[in-house]
Amino acid sequence: MQRFAHSARGESKEPTNIRFKKASTSNLQLKIQKRNHSSQTTYCNNNNMKLLTLETYEKEQAIKAAWIGILFWTSLTDAQQEGQWIWESTNTNLYPGYANWAISEPTNADNQDCMYFSSSPVRDWDEFYCSAGCAAICQAIP
Repeated sequence: MQRFAHSARGESKEPTNIRFKKASTSNLQLKIQKRNHSSQTTYCNNNNMKLLTLETYEKEQAIKAAWIGILFWTSLTDAQQEGQWIWESTNTNLYPGYANWAISEPTNADNQDCMYFSSSPVRDWDEFYCSAGCAAICQAIP
């Protein structure tokens, strides 16, 4: 388990990047520093990667097993058209396809246009305000 230093004010000084070496997630890079959706997308793009897509249950479970208890932005958004969810990283519609929304989600309300998920084993997908700060996972997409 990785330990983080704490500042005098009790803030966690987490490393900004962690590369995971497990075969099933080796093309992924974790960005722990919390930023809004747009900033995380830009960070991934600037590093020749794309913000995470979750097209399969297996991929989601591998991420949950690798990084526990972190809220991540994904590239899933309905910012272009409310209720039409698209993986921005691949320009692919969510439906038909794998989805793992929490009960009563998405609500498509209050301009919550970006999807995040928790690596907690008991949490599912949720929509939230794109301006909020979350960690991110960047992935290599050919």
